[in-house]
Amino acid sequence: MAKIVKERARNAGLPAEALSGHSLRAGFITQAIRAGASHHQIMRQSMHKNPATVEIYVRENAPLEQNAVTMIGL
Repeated sequence: MAKIVKERARNAGLPAEALSGHSLRAGFITQAIRAGASHHQIMRQSMHKNPATVEIYVRENAPLEQNAVTMIGL
């Protein structure tokens, strides 16, 4: 899987050394969380057994998105 991801990244002009199959999983989980998917829905796809593990995969680079502070208007 890692070789395929790196090859496709190179073909797309992306930094292949920084990507792996794990990057795809983290990207999926991050986007699913942003789209409002529940941990249960994500776990059905990712095959995780523990919601805490799902949180480890969330790669949030925009801390003010989906943030409790912005949700209450602050």
